[in-house]
Amino acid sequence: MGLGGIDLAGLDTLIIFVVCLIGLILFTSLLLARFSDRKKTARWVSLIVWVGWFFSFGIVLFIPLDVVSSRHELCHNATSLNETDVGGQDITGSELCEHASGISVLEVETQTVAAIWRTIYWTVFVLCWAVYPITNGFSCAAQFTVQERLVQALTRNLLYYGTLGLIGVIGLTYLLSRSLLTWQAILGILMAISNAYGLCVVLALLSYGLVEIPKKLWRTADRTTKQRYYQFELVSFLDDLERAKEDLWETMRLVKKYSEQVALEHPFYPYVHRMILELPQEYNDVIHGEGVADMKYDALVALHYRVMYADKEYKRCRWLYQHTVNKAFNLEDKISSETATDKVMHWSFVSRNPSNAWQKFLYHGEWVWFTHLERIALRTTCCLYGLLSLCVVWSESFYWLMYQDNGVPPLSVFYWIVQGDHEMMTQWLAVFAPIAFIAFNAYWSLFQVRVLNYYRILPNQLTEASSMLYSGYYVSRFTAPLVYNYLLMIGDTTSGFIKIMGAPRTVIPLLGLEFIKYCPTILALLCFMNLFNIWTRMIRFCCSTRFARFAYDSDFNDERIDRGKELLHRERSLRQRGMGLSIDQRDFRGSKKKAPQQPSTVRDLFFGKKKEKESPQPMDKKSNVKKAKKDWRQIELEEV
Repeated sequence: MGLGGIDLAGLDTLIIFVVCLIGLILFTSLLLARFSDRKKTARWVSLIVWVGWFFSFGIVLFIPLDVVSSRHELCHNATSLNETDVGGQDITGSELCEHASGISVLEVETQTVAAIWRTIYWTVFVLCWAVYPITNGFSCAAQFTVQERLVQALTRNLLYYGTLGLIGVIGLTYLLSRSLLTWQAILGILMAISNAYGLCVVLALLSYGLVEIPKKLWRTADRTTKQRYYQFELVSFLDDLERAKEDLWETMRLVKKYSEQVALEHPFYPYVHRMILELPQEYNDVIHGEGVADMKYDALVALHYRVMYADKEYKRCRWLYQHTVNKAFNLEDKISSETATDKVMHWSFVSRNPSNAWQKFLYHGEWVWFTHLERIALRTTCCLYGLLSLCVVWSESFYWLMYQDNGVPPLSVFYWIVQGDHEMMTQWLAVFAPIAFIAFNAYWSLFQVRVLNYYRILPNQLTEASSMLYSGYYVSRFTAPLVYNYLLMIGDTTSGFIKIMGAPRTVIPLLGLEFIKYCPTILALLCFMNLFNIWTRMIRFCCSTRFARFAYDSDFNDERIDRGKELLHRERSLRQRGMGLSIDQRDFRGSKKKAPQQPSTVRDLFFGKKKEKESPQPMDKKSNVKKAKKDWRQIELEEV
């Protein structure tokens, strides 16, 4: 059928494709804007991270279209097929047509689909194995010139690429011994190694997300224990904040020492001036420098590294502390409002005076939700989420049986969901929903993981370039193996993506299909260890109190909980007086800040106090930049 010369066959699929593409662009851009520190992250770094995220998320988003289209193509070719093998089951062409009945898909040639997937896969492959390591080393380098930073990035990744080279030599030796040294074989061994490593990362992240998200939902419903958790964490965040503040102050004093000894004509002046511009506004509070100013280039590079990360760590610790305080206040308001006689939520620092019946109804509905319904919703969601997690673990543990010639029916839950007789949109959702759930758990875990101070993703634009590149690196590395594993789990052997990813299994059996089939069986063991906190118990046993964490036990007690109660009481008192956080009551020098003066007379209240002669205020960072540019122009004029 056509309308105005336009073929309407596959119009539904085309609409889905366009909507998914637009949604993917917006989602990737919003995610980058939420996490990336735009002020200190170069645009080319943000672009590289965006490209890696876009292609990786695109694999997850567009794989359902590939599966549906491939099945539709099999249905059209059913007359020339006697039978085909799908997921280890013999299905005739007529049965395939029954599965694809009523489906109208966009006609795309098989070669075109294969070319698209090959382009996406190798783009992501080059990004995660070549571009991201070099870019990350370049962004972390503290040298002052591009050439030196590039050399430092290559040197830093020398061990990394040396290991890859050793693995490559072993693979080439294996191919030579088997007389299989061809270009396709080399590509196959690269894909096999990448997929094997990516699958191990996927299983580690899934084991955390599938267990931790339901546990987090259940614990959030227990408000009393959650309140003790915030009190415990608040002390740790305050200690980290004070430590970061002290380190930043010492770094600024050392930079001040260098600036006092480096004149305008000194060759190191541009380097010192650059470090000054990267420091926060509080640098103007430094009166005299302290420390040993070693006039060597390596010492300046080491100091520049401290400057790069001292301010970042201080801002990060400050946000974590303030965010925890806000969440603790919010939880305290919920607990105190449970017994409110007017049945209205009483939020701290918020004035609410309902002026009509509609507002009163909304406020009462809000109280009913937070008092009675929220905990029920959280625990119900936890149970449903746990059931879905159990389905994933079960399917990952036993899907390999469908590829054995033993007559056992497929035990994968998602196989029976996808293989049903569905319409176009229903079948697309049947393929998309499970992979979206699995990918969400993996991505959530990646964004929650913290590796000391080298990798941590924080919202509110507090994630530096290094952590953003690490996230793009791991997302690009494990997405393709994750999708490949899912396609095997649903018994798909006909899609374009499975044909591209299935090449390595004919080259290296050990790292090919055999590894991908049996390796996911360890997911159950990893989930068991996370469920019963075995990793945490091992850390406590080995490191005693150094890495002490909050235990969600009724008999758990720690002195930090009592300290956290006192901290929250002090923070609430200060905020009620409009004085901000307790950490802000003293400047970097440790001096107590002056409290804002209150009007002493009626005249002062309405007209303000008589202005006194003010001392010159220190310039902020923008003024520093303008003054620096002016100084350099003056130097150039003097040289002319």
